[in-house]
Amino acid sequence: MTDNDGLQAIRSLPTQTRRKTYEHVYRALRHGLISGRIPQGTHLVETELATQLGVSRTPVRDALRRLESDGFVARGTAGGLWSRGIGPDEIQDLFLDGKRNEAAAAVPDALIDEISLIGPPARIRDRLQAWQDIAKQNWVGSLVLVGADAAAMRVVAEAVL
Repeated sequence: MTDNDGLQAIRSLPTQTRRKTYEHVYRALRHGLISGRIPQGTHLVETELATQLGVSRTPVRDALRRLESDGFVARGTAGGLWSRGIGPDEIQDLFLDGKRNEAAAAVPDALIDEISLIGPPARIRDRLQAWQDIAKQNWVGSLVLVGADAAAMRVVAEAVL
């Protein structure tokens, strides 16, 4: 009798459960990369990620290979995998692939802040003045107001008229 005879009674996880685990790890890491929760330039260590996600290294290794293939992580010159920044081309590709929520999540907060008229009335007036200055140079041709409440629309109307 060998030491492994008792292991015959142990069944492996069903294939569907294993697939779900692998997919969960891939999606969790991909979301972290796209949303910026895993910042650009982060060293991605299998053992640390596996511990954090509560899984073995195998699904993490598989997810990292997929993410490398997708262009979300890159191999460093001294080895190891590192997170890449998501640029405009990747955001556009996500959007065109029908992954609109992921594309929206990948847009940097600083860009949203820079191009949006959001905040208290004084800030909206200041930002609108900057837009008007740029429009005089023919860099902006239109302004679209979406989802603004009546108070915000009033501030914009008063500043424009």
